[in-house]
Amino acid sequence: MLHTARNRLRRAASVLFRRRKLRPRQADLNSAATLQLLNGRLIGGFGGETQSGTPTIVRTSMPPGKSSPFLNRIDLGREGESATRLVEKAVLNDSAELLFWRESTWPNPILSGGTYNAVRPVDLYMGDSASVLYFPYVSALDRDKRSLQREFRSNLKTIAAAVADFNAHNMSKPGPPAPRGQRFDAVRPTHSDLQTRLGITGDDAHALRESWNQAHAAWRASCVALTRLPWCLCHNDVSPGNSTYTDGVLTLADFGLAAGGPVGTDLHTLMRWSGEAITDPVHVDALLAAYVGRMRAYDRSVSLEDVRLAAWATFFLRYTNLKFSSARYLNTYKLAIQRMIEVSDVDSAPLR
Repeated sequence: MLHTARNRLRRAASVLFRRRKLRPRQADLNSAATLQLLNGRLIGGFGGETQSGTPTIVRTSMPPGKSSPFLNRIDLGREGESATRLVEKAVLNDSAELLFWRESTWPNPILSGGTYNAVRPVDLYMGDSASVLYFPYVSALDRDKRSLQREFRSNLKTIAAAVADFNAHNMSKPGPPAPRGQRFDAVRPTHSDLQTRLGITGDDAHALRESWNQAHAAWRASCVALTRLPWCLCHNDVSPGNSTYTDGVLTLADFGLAAGGPVGTDLHTLMRWSGEAITDPVHVDALLAAYVGRMRAYDRSVSLEDVRLAAWATFFLRYTNLKFSSARYLNTYKLAIQRMIEVSDVDSAPLR
């Protein structure tokens, strides 16, 4: 009981510290002087004052991400003219997304191809501790989340092929290794964390922790094989909220988690959004095969076994770290453990 109380106190202190840390950064952006500066930049970019008058700016607040002080929809226009719509996103200066867009985490990324395209910022304001990125508005942001999920799931194979296209255009070149931003480290959960954060009994937590230990051993045995796979730039969060598929083109947004990783890494989110079909190996292998089929047009050495290992290993690392902690993630947690053990049994031989 004492251990559980300490863990809860530690988590509460961490949240409080982060909130306090964010406050001065938010003030840096929300001050009247900064907003006036931002408005000036927007108006100047829109053509400034003309005979038609000064453009009006309407901000509509949107739910921000965890690392974003604020997110706004901007409607910019003059009376009698159609408005230009943008997304105004504040990010911390030490955020991965800002670093990515300043091209410090991947050398010269290729962000558009035949089957994919990235939503790039059109302007950037650098503050002292936080900055603002402006993106073209994506119409999918106005759509119902359920309809986006249905559309995503009905196009999973073609999306997998488009992701392979994105990964293949951004393979590591000979020379110094590209940055490996994906943290390949499995954090061992505590017994009390499993109980409180997944809503299970002490006995179930003990059994789950034993299974996790077995999966972790399997993961460690696969690490050498993973590092031998071809390396590429991965979006790491290809989901209905960050991507849309229209007219044969996958549009990718929010590169806050983008980093280097082995081919197949990006498939973990596609598998996650497969719904109940994620437990069907036939469905998952069809998804992986669509990715491999496209990837082999660029690198014929990539195999289904390679991609399956990278996808499930990343799935294990991402979904057993208790970041997604609630009873509704229990089945996903168990599946990640089960598949990691199975993949290691099948793919234990060293790769090229």
